[in-house]
Amino acid sequence: AAEVARSLGPLPSGAAEGARGVELLRGLFGLVRGAARCRKPANVDDGVVQVRTSVEGRSVLIHRAVLGAVSPMMRARFSGSFADSVGVSSTIIDAATFDPVVVYGAVEFAYIGSCRVPLTELAPLWCLADFWGFEALAEAVERAWSSLPVHRSLQIMSGIDAEA
Repeated sequence: AAEVARSLGPLPSGAAEGARGVELLRGLFGLVRGAARCRKPANVDDGVVQVRTSVEGRSVLIHRAVLGAVSPMMRARFSGSFADSVGVSSTIIDAATFDPVVVYGAVEFAYIGSCRVPLTELAPLWCLADFWGFEALAEAVERAWSSLPVHRSLQIMSGIDAEA
């Protein structure tokens, strides 16, 4: 499946618009998830990067083009603007300070424009969005947080309700 996705190349402009585009991106996201299960290390030629998370070096895969499209900082990194932009280090994004649920949520949002994370992970998700310069995700988290009743927000922030 990953070979098929790679062989398709970049999306034509306008292909990811509307309901048909959403379905296309969902399918692409599914292919990346499936490739992650194969545990094949990312290769510079794959157009895929590994995002390493905090739990036992687990990784989430995402296409460089997708991450660059949602994050100006990552786009600059992939274009060679940073010291670690070349070689093997260019295929690995260190997100070790973030839980895999948060990283997976950010990757899912990058592909399909929505994600589901526990309420207790909204603050870390916003921090990751801010760290990556992923404005659309940061704004979505802010909207979700502001829609909560004040008492619920305070419960989550204080850790009173760990099952949020």
